[in-house]
Amino acid sequence: MTMIYDPAHPIVRADPYPAYARLREEEPVHWHPGLRCWILTRYEDVAAALSGPSMSPDRLTPFYAALPEQTQSLLAEMMRYLNLWIVFRDPPPAAFRKRNDLTGILSVEPHELIQNSKWCNYSESPAKIDSEGSAHDQ
Repeated sequence: MTMIYDPAHPIVRADPYPAYARLREEEPVHWHPGLRCWILTRYEDVAAALSGPSMSPDRLTPFYAALPEQTQSLLAEMMRYLNLWIVFRDPPPAAFRKRNDLTGILSVEPHELIQNSKWCNYSESPAKIDSEGSAHDQ
């Protein structure tokens, strides 16, 4: 029997976790006809869906590849520029590493970051910052 999942129901809104657990147990990949979408409840399913080519923002390359060769040659210059736009690109793997590197910095309260920063030391005279990020008196 298909589970009826209503994310707008007051009981679900008050505490959605029992509904999520039931979905995960009974129907981990659930089609919601009202929302007209799939609801994925397992990490593995979500990771597979998000890493697949169907979730890529790169809609230009398949479109361009399907065009006749003559049309491709007419649009080649435009495609070169459009493919530089971030909205049409998947982030490179290095972007995820950089984002993860920033997690520690971004989790600090702003006032703590300023108070403890070697870049913003208002109690001392201005310092010169070397290539390693160390401060030295001028």
